[in-house]
Amino acid sequence: MEEKIVYQTEEKKLTPAPKSVAAMVLGICSVGSSFIYGIFGIPTGILAIIFAVKARNAYELSPEKYTPGSQKMIRTGMITGIIGLILSVLVIIGIVFLFMWIAKESSNHYNDYDYSNYSDDLNIKLQYIKQLF
Repeated sequence: MEEKIVYQTEEKKLTPAPKSVAAMVLGICSVGSSFIYGIFGIPTGILAIIFAVKARNAYELSPEKYTPGSQKMIRTGMITGIIGLILSVLVIIGIVFLFMWIAKESSNHYNDYDYSNYSDDLNIKLQYIKQLF
């Protein structure tokens, strides 16, 4: 009887670059959350950019270890992180200008009131009180 020797070849299992998925997810979240007063878009956009830079550095050191789609995820994370960060800053600036405009418009109406009638009415009331005593 012949024994068949089977050699198992070790296949390299490619994985996505570290933090590339996180960069992509945070970048997409930063664009979506930038319209929620801009508060949540800034930290997620910054984290997306940081993770994309770290993932790109890891990918450039040894690209043969990672899937080819890693580059697309890194690029998506970087671009959406930057867009989300810019949108968040623009939304915050818009909200600040909106509140400044509201404050300016509401303060203009206080100056339109005619206080001369108020002083005349007060003088009439004072004269009436003097007559009583």
